[in-house]
Amino acid sequence: MITQAGEIFAARAYEFKSGATRNANDFSIGVQIHIHGATKPSAAALASLEWLYRNSHTALGKKKALKITGHEDHTSTDCPGGPLHSWVDHRGQDLYREVAAELGGGSTIPAYPGAAAFKIGKKHAAVKTLDNGLIRKGYVKHHDGDGYQAGTLFTKYTRLNVQDFQKAQGWTGADADGYPGAETWKRLLS
Repeated sequence: MITQAGEIFAARAYEFKSGATRNANDFSIGVQIHIHGATKPSAAALASLEWLYRNSHTALGKKKALKITGHEDHTSTDCPGGPLHSWVDHRGQDLYREVAAELGGGSTIPAYPGAAAFKIGKKHAAVKTLDNGLIRKGYVKHHDGDGYQAGTLFTKYTRLNVQDFQKAQGWTGADADGYPGAETWKRLLS
């Protein structure tokens, strides 16, 4: 548990696992920031969370980065809510990729979220990851007049920029329709 003051309290040491996991959960550790609902975690709490995440790999002897997820990624719940959910989806995934790169193990590319994340007019955290890939690779010709910027909304400009990237891969027809599939996702984010 991490308090808003950034204090870290261990419920059990690293060598103990919950009986509920029955040795199945080797990809994460459980951490609670002592807040509720829409409460914003303090900078001290988030700094402690990052420290704990980074140092847990050494303490556990991990060679691959531990996943950063919220309860809602595994069960039907609103936990974590509000600002902490946003941290898990954004900074948490950046932190995961940083540690994965530092450890040299595991993929630094987030898992493909599925085609449903990329529909015109739909918001999804994966769109921002996609946008950052487009920006990093220079596929930003199409925009609303204010330059192409990363965001969570999949727009016609996103689709056109993805299509430009796909065509640059030599793809045609349905393979270059502007909607990212798993291969587009992998190449764009590599």
